[in-house]
Amino acid sequence: EALKEVEPSALREVFVEVPNVSWKDVGGLDAIKRHLQESIQWPLQYAKLFEEAKITPPKGILLEGPPGCGKTLAAKALAHESGVNFISIKGPELMNKYVGEAEKGVREIFKLAKAAAPCIIFFDELDSLVPRRSSVDGDSGVSQRVISQFLTEMDGIEALKGVLVLGATNRKDLIDPALLRTGRFDFILTCPKPDQETRKKIFNIHAGDKPFKGEMKWDALAHQTEGMSGSDIEAICRRATMNALRKFIADFPAATEKQAKSFKISADDFRVVLEEVKKERM
Repeated sequence: EALKEVEPSALREVFVEVPNVSWKDVGGLDAIKRHLQESIQWPLQYAKLFEEAKITPPKGILLEGPPGCGKTLAAKALAHESGVNFISIKGPELMNKYVGEAEKGVREIFKLAKAAAPCIIFFDELDSLVPRRSSVDGDSGVSQRVISQFLTEMDGIEALKGVLVLGATNRKDLIDPALLRTGRFDFILTCPKPDQETRKKIFNIHAGDKPFKGEMKWDALAHQTEGMSGSDIEAICRRATMNALRKFIADFPAATEKQAKSFKISADDFRVVLEEVKKERM
């Protein structure tokens, strides 16, 4: 119980409140979840077995795919489920116009992670931190120096023990190729747009415990949302609930506790929202 409350002193400057998101909150992405569990949880859970097998855990994993398909959500679930220390960094926040400051920021993050190992460093929007190097130097060489520092930290003389680098991007083509080779990012996992069965699971995650009028046809809704991402489906569930609330408040502006218990969401609320979404996309 005490371990749950006390955070490592080394991480106080970059402490992140680990979100209460578990694997069951991530719809689909079974292959992604399996890879993350094997890379993080297994080396901790079966440390002796890994020693016997003479195998070392991967240094880095990159999650790539279209926006809204669960990359950051999977990282949140991993942070919660693994129980290891977690540092979250947004790519642009390390960039600094002063010479040497951006590279120093990268150095400090890795130094803190090593001090608090086992630790995961999560870089969101990695493409903004380590873009492709080119002969045209439009930022006084900051990007090139940051990339060089990043490469050195991940695969330099000093071993990166007990630290896993987890990156997320929706533009893998913008990341410098030197970073994507095996030995730095060992696994590049693609988070695809959800198929029909996955969309049904996502509907159940975001709306399964809501009060409904009659039985909801999740299969039909999953079919009607073809091509949409997980975040789109979450937004549809939220908007449908707000539609139902709007109608309920119009009928009962001063609802009592007893009347509030009669609040229900109908299939019509979802139908109206789906029609609105389709018009917005046209």
